[in-house]
Amino acid sequence: MKVSNADIRDRVILTTRELLRKRGLKGWNMDLLAQEAGLAKNTLYKIIVSKERLLEEVILSKMREDLVQIEQILDEEEDYEKAVSRITKRFADLVKDNFDYVIPSIYLEYPALEKNVRAAQKEIYTSLNAFILKGIAKGVMRDDVSPEFVLDLAEGIVLHYYRSGCTGEKFETAFQSAMDCLVNGLRRNQQPH
Repeated sequence: MKVSNADIRDRVILTTRELLRKRGLKGWNMDLLAQEAGLAKNTLYKIIVSKERLLEEVILSKMREDLVQIEQILDEEEDYEKAVSRITKRFADLVKDNFDYVIPSIYLEYPALEKNVRAAQKEIYTSLNAFILKGIAKGVMRDDVSPEFVLDLAEGIVLHYYRSGCTGEKFETAFQSAMDCLVNGLRRNQQPH
């Protein structure tokens, strides 16, 4: 059975994620990647042009997977507050044991990458933007905040915990607590009857 270039590319992306998770950004090189992926180095370079381009593909593939997870929750969950809870919990699960904590160091090492990734984030933000506007329209969320503001706050929370070196269960606990505070602060105050 012949293996396609797409299959090899997927294997390289998954192997790169694992190396980032285990070794960080600087703890591996293309030789080790080729070895871990079970490829000859020249085959690797036929598939991947450069480490920078590979890292961009790894980040973008992760973002696409995250978007699928978020949209699945938005499609399944009719109760708005349950959807908020599931999204924050799912996001914490997605990043707690992943390579995401390495992303700020990737941006420092390869600054042009951040611009390309930010452009791709718009797709995720579009879905979340619509979800936030739905919460405002339903009267669940405060109407004096914009979706952009909410997303900026959430991104700030994530970046804070990434930069603090918080990972695993510690990240999950801290992130979930911070997101609970954010969500509770965004809820519309109900007037007593």
